[in-house]
Amino acid sequence: SEDYTTCVEKIKWNHDIPKEYLSSAEIKQLASTSYDDNPDVYRAGMFSIYTGLRRSDILALRWENIHHDRGRKAYIRFRIRKTSTLIQLPLSLPAIRVLGEPKSEGKLFPMITESILVTHVSRWISKAKIRKHITFHCFRHTFAMQLLDKGVDIYTIAALLGHRQVSSTQNYAKMSSKKMIEAIVKLV
Repeated sequence: SEDYTTCVEKIKWNHDIPKEYLSSAEIKQLASTSYDDNPDVYRAGMFSIYTGLRRSDILALRWENIHHDRGRKAYIRFRIRKTSTLIQLPLSLPAIRVLGEPKSEGKLFPMITESILVTHVSRWISKAKIRKHITFHCFRHTFAMQLLDKGVDIYTIAALLGHRQVSSTQNYAKMSSKKMIEAIVKLV
């Protein structure tokens, strides 16, 4: 008859906690480290690095979501699991290469589940001799930071990540010390 949850203190999420991500050199290091225990872990991880997709979206992606326009440019059209927003994302050449030979239907990464990703991503990172605490979600941070470091504006990054509000994306701007250094150098 009593609600015992009223005495439980709510967890406060601190958005200022630094997010881990891979540098360009670490991306190359990871890309050159094959993962034979489950090749779909490698493909899904690299695909997330090149697209910024969340784990839930990677797991749900199907070949039917991959489209080509008349100019032979590839893109993904799908509904984001977290927000139910329908988006269309262009695919870079590295993302297309990771996918390999296209199929007409079925899951893009049929050999992975959430638990497989949790277990095997850390093994793959360790095999690549990367000494950071990298989870699958860090690949999304890596994508955003790579774009930010290349000078892509925060609004474009927000659109590519499928963020409804730019304030979600502004956390990445806080993380880029490289950008702050470049800004100061421009004053000279």
